[in-house]
Amino acid sequence: MRSCFLLVFLAGAWGSPTPQNTGNFNPCVPSPCGRNTRCEVNAQGGAVCKCLDGFFPKPDTITGCDVQCRSDGECGRGQACINSRCTNPCERITCGRNAFCTLRGSSAVCECATGYRGNPYSSCEINIVGGGGGGIVDNTVQVLDSNTACLDILETLKYFAKKENVRGTTSVASRRFAGITIALILVLEPVESPGYFGNPTTGCRAECESDTDCASNLACRDLKCVNPCVGTCGENAECEVVNHQPNCRCPQDYLGNPFTRCYPECTTHQECPGHQACINLKCGDPCVGACGTNANCRVENHKAICSCPKGFTGHPFDFCRPFRPEEICIPNPCGVNAQCAPGKDNQGNDRAVCTCPEGYIGDPLRSCTRGECITNNECPDNRACVNYNCVDPCATKGCGINAQCLSTRHAAVCSCPEFYEGDPLTQCTRRPEGRKFGK
Repeated sequence: MRSCFLLVFLAGAWGSPTPQNTGNFNPCVPSPCGRNTRCEVNAQGGAVCKCLDGFFPKPDTITGCDVQCRSDGECGRGQACINSRCTNPCERITCGRNAFCTLRGSSAVCECATGYRGNPYSSCEINIVGGGGGGIVDNTVQVLDSNTACLDILETLKYFAKKENVRGTTSVASRRFAGITIALILVLEPVESPGYFGNPTTGCRAECESDTDCASNLACRDLKCVNPCVGTCGENAECEVVNHQPNCRCPQDYLGNPFTRCYPECTTHQECPGHQACINLKCGDPCVGACGTNANCRVENHKAICSCPKGFTGHPFDFCRPFRPEEICIPNPCGVNAQCAPGKDNQGNDRAVCTCPEGYIGDPLRSCTRGECITNNECPDNRACVNYNCVDPCATKGCGINAQCLSTRHAAVCSCPEFYEGDPLTQCTRRPEGRKFGK
């Protein structure tokens, strides 16, 4: 028996790489196959759906498998549903010698070959009858003795001529046997008329006169049992004969009128909305069955995009698992030149902590760039190295009220201006008139 199966590559239809079986992931759990099937894993790590023994795809192994037939009407002409299989009934019986098997509806019947008679289930023998009786025989050969008159021959011809729906040819020959007798041999070759069957020597009849004379999956047309579905349904439509009547329907996932034309919902992705894809001629969600365990899926331009959620790692087409603490910084999730270290968030969950290294500035989640300096010596005399940048030290150090600041040797020097006195780090006040400086 041929084995029908379908190889399933999850997400392969959307141009994404086919996942490889890592050893822990089983693409058959859960099974993507339909009923009456078994799921196997091939060498490439893909799921293979196969029908169980005795079952056939209906219509494919993803949808499921079923028996080949449940009634004779589901089988073709010359076949019957036997043990849920479409079979020629003649293959199940053995006819006798010189007999053959023919179908009557969906039943097998043995008949003796033309010119033979007997029990067709055991043995049929040729039947040649001689003598002056002018007997009529099944093989249409009659042997007449010398006393048979021409009238007897004519009567024989008239006998066959009266048979309804029989045509034939005749041949008469004479021969002398030792000058004593004349043997006249009449050979008739009856031929069944088109549309009729039976024994031409006893009468022919039409194959059918009404639908009830035919099998349930056939109808009587012009005295013959024929398939009533021929030429009945529209383009792409399916036809099923029930009780001799054709029933037209559009295939699954097809639209239209089965008596004129059936057409699929889609043939390309562009015929579907952006969040759907054309799957088996129908617009559907491309994320169904596309991603691995625990993975997230989003649709972009008819394609399924798989990714592991935050806090998970792995192959999104195969399996996503939570990070282990030592894996949080592998690969580095921080910005350019930033350093990563395992840490905790406010809820105590493991998370990556990003920082810029010494001598670098910027947003560690995006990019860290090297600063202007690390020490004051890398800056001009009137600038100081603050947060890796050379800045005016007076801008970062505040002097007292009314005091003045001078940047020198990378430091801010505070002093009270002329005519002022006091602590320049806190406050300078104007010196009273007539009072000398320092007194």
